[in-house]
Amino acid sequence: KTWDLSRLFAHIGKLYDSVLENEEELSKIPISKFDNFLEEGNYPIDLRSNLFEFFVHEALEFYCDDDQSSIKPQFAFEIEADSPALGSIDEFLNWKPETLDSDSCNYKVLRLFQRLLALNEATNNENALIFNNINRLRWAKEVAVGEEKTERYITALKQLANEYPNNQYVAMAMFWVADYYESKYDYVKAVEYAEKAYEKWPDSIGGKKAYNLIESIKLPAISYSTEKILNSNTSKIKIGYKNLNHAYFRLVKRTEKDILENKSTEGDNYNNSDVESFIAAAPAYSFDVELEPQSDYQFHYKEIDLPKVAKGFYWLIGSANSEFS
Repeated sequence: KTWDLSRLFAHIGKLYDSVLENEEELSKIPISKFDNFLEEGNYPIDLRSNLFEFFVHEALEFYCDDDQSSIKPQFAFEIEADSPALGSIDEFLNWKPETLDSDSCNYKVLRLFQRLLALNEATNNENALIFNNINRLRWAKEVAVGEEKTERYITALKQLANEYPNNQYVAMAMFWVADYYESKYDYVKAVEYAEKAYEKWPDSIGGKKAYNLIESIKLPAISYSTEKILNSNTSKIKIGYKNLNHAYFRLVKRTEKDILENKSTEGDNYNNSDVESFIAAAPAYSFDVELEPQSDYQFHYKEIDLPKVAKGFYWLIGSANSEFS
């Protein structure tokens, strides 16, 4: 008999439910006993130190799958943004939501996080408690319904960082706060939180993520444009830049061979190797522009006059450094 997706998912769910009924026994079995069987993950073993935690994480991955969560009954269980799902650990653990949809993916994920965090508290596994709580908050923010869910999510992450100031896994919470501000183009706040995470815990998972975010925000960048055809001796160059105080330009005269090979006088047909040859060529004109220093890591724009040049066809090449490297 052919099984549709809903029947298949229901069967898999029952298997997970059956396995996780044995919480007491499974939580006593160290995951290290299966070192020769399980593939080593990217996270330290203390985050999934026993077999119960291992199966909970597998079940969470299953229930959070997009295909699985897209199947909803008429009275689907919904999580409100003002609910304990985005509250403190104690508020979340004491929450007993009522629903007619106990088979809901969201309800099952909620109960799994409650069981997982309760075990982390009972075993004094602070690292796992913080790590799993961050994952709980991130999940709740994605599935919750209500305008204030993002605000409550960010508040909860900040409170977690304040509650455990000396634990390296707080760096992950601070990274996600920084990531949020980066997504809203508030790069100053993003760098502020990312630097706090990296400076205190540079070798932690969150610290490394924070470092990469800082590097991407502070990366110098330049763009520029001008008219393709100039009808007068002067024209404008529009420069876009961030994290720069100087820009360098060259005008390289195009040869007849170059124009014939590209079959265009407009300069649209070129590749990376062409650019390398342009840079290597002797420029007909070179000039640089001083840019106003900025501290917000945003793109800023400036227009300058293109130098007067002899008639002809040119490549305009711009760079953030004088070596054009």
